[in-house]
This record gives sequence, structure tokens and C-alpha cells, in this order.
Amino acid sequence: MPRTSKAQNKSQYNWYVHGTICGLPVDKKYCSLTGFLDDFGGNKTVLNLNKSKLARLKRKWNGNQKRPEYCLKKEQTDAYFAKHWNVHFVPIHEKRVRKVVYE
Repeated sequence: MPRTSKAQNKSQYNWYVHGTICGLPVDKKYCSLTGFLDDFGGNKTVLNLNKSKLARLKRKWNGNQKRPEYCLKKEQTDAYFAKHWNVHFVPIHEKRVRKVVYE
């Protein structure tokens, strides 16, 4: 059955991302982390983010501070990431309603 022009696309936001990444301000809601990578992934920033690097940074860093469980071992990249990565990921579940016009 074809959709009418009054149909709504419903989904939900799963992440609220705020802070700065390589000096660029971030304050946006995303449905998935892939959406975040569309905006800041690849060669769009100095960090060259991909899925695995984003997962590692999200797990190890809270803003520009390294999480306490990962502070036991100093790594060579700590100063680099502390300088460029000041991003907070907050899990949310907020409805998103977007009106889409189908022809």
C-alpha cells in the first residue's frame, strides 16, 4: 500500500553528543553512532575516526579525561587525545518525528 503525503517517519534518538572534537563544537542528537561518523569520521578531522577508533575512544575517555580504570598504563597517544577529544556521549531515548513527503 503506498504511503500518503501525511505519513510520518518515527524513530528515536539514542545519543546526545556534546563537547568539542579537534576544536569543532558538537552539540547534537544522533540516532546511531554511524550518524556521528558521517559528520566527523574519516578525514574530516585530524583523528581520522572509524567505527573501531570511535568505540575505543568512547570506552576509554570521558571528555578529555581518561577513565580511572585505564589510567594505570600510560600510552603515547594520551596527550594527543586529551588535546583533540573532549566529547561526551550521553545515552538517551527520545522520540524523533520527521515529516516526510512521499510523492
